Amino acid sequence: MKISKEDALMWFEFFAMLPEDEELMTKQQEIIYATFAQIEESIDHRNNILMSEIKDLKTLGNRTYFVGNERKFAMGCRSCLMGTGLSAIRKTNKCNIECKFCYNYGELEDQPPIGEGMWEIGGTKFYEKDIDLLLSIHKKPTGVCYVYLEPFMEIEKYYPVIKKFSEAGVHQHLYTNGTLATEETLKALAEAGLDEIRFNLG
Repeated sequence: MKISKEDALMWFEFFAMLPEDEELMTKQQEIIYATFAQIEESIDHRNNILMSEIKDLKTLGNRTYFVGNERKFAMGCRSCLMGTGLSAIRKTNKCNIECKFCYNYGELEDQPPIGEGMWEIGGTKFYEKDIDLLLSIHKKPTGVCYVYLEPFMEIEKYYPVIKKFSEAGVHQHLYTNGTLATEETLKALAEAGLDEIRFNLG
């Protein structure tokens, strides 16, 4: 079903006024999808106009848009956008600050622990001692990133794991708010083999 922009606006306003608990009929669901399609078409059109005005806009393998020198495109970003493998690694479930842009803002106290001696790698829990076996049987990832919530809350636990991935030739980057970083911990991360560190100062 295709509807006009005017009808899409009218239906959008109509559905926005309905009570949240009101069940929608099948015919209404079809109208909702047609409304969404019209909204998306309008947004895509606006985006195309805006993008055409950006000088030297390029894509990285059709995965993202950017401007600038492609050789300076961070390896961590390349790995995440175009790579293969295990991706996100997390250990801690704590943070030292509350940022409104955080995925877990307002529920920081409710983040489940990983477990003593364990790491969450690509959504699955492993003991640190299992990482060597994991790397020997799994397709070697192009890169991994240490995320969620604040790695520097327990950064001393990260060094041996970073060393293992470094010895396996895996590119590694870490996200942090940076407020707990010290000269000593940054040196220790470099010595363990961390390739990139991202300070989110938002």
